[in-house]
Amino acid sequence: MELGIQGWVRNLSEGSVEVAGWGSDEKLDALSASLCQGPRWSEVDSVVRERPSESEAPNGRFSIRS
Repeated sequence: MELGIQGWVRNLSEGSVEVAGWGSDEKLDALSASLCQGPRWSEVDSVVRERPSESEAPNGRFSIRS
């Protein structure tokens, strides 16, 4: 899915996934809706939405962090 936002995603050691995204409210709403649904065969228990710091915003596109 291409949303045209900047950000990153990473798997955490306890099994959850952390996503940080920067973009318009409309695009971030679409990201949140997609996260709530999750990929096929996945189970999403909850999605917590917080505004990340602008100083953390990446330069470029969406990336995967380890």
